[in-house]
Amino acid sequence: MEDFLGDLLVGPIVNAVLSPFFRAVLFLLGFVYLYLRYQRPQRVQEQLVKDYGASYVTAGGVALRGLLQALIIGLILFLWLGAAYSMIFS
Repeated sequence: MEDFLGDLLVGPIVNAVLSPFFRAVLFLLGFVYLYLRYQRPQRVQEQLVKDYGASYVTAGGVALRGLLQALIIGLILFLWLGAAYSMIFS
């Protein structure tokens, strides 16, 4: 019962506090991502409307997902190569 009440009371409070911060981070990441990728403001606006629904937060989410996927693939590859190295040279 305590877990249920804790989740019921704390969950919305945590979401209310962290959600604006996380959205601000995604906005900044999307803004930087689009300007680094397309460089010209007119081209950035065209792509923002066309591909991301006119939302820097959506663009930031796409950039963050791509970054996390690359990091996870790199980690898996690193662990796999480490295991192979350890089996060969042990």
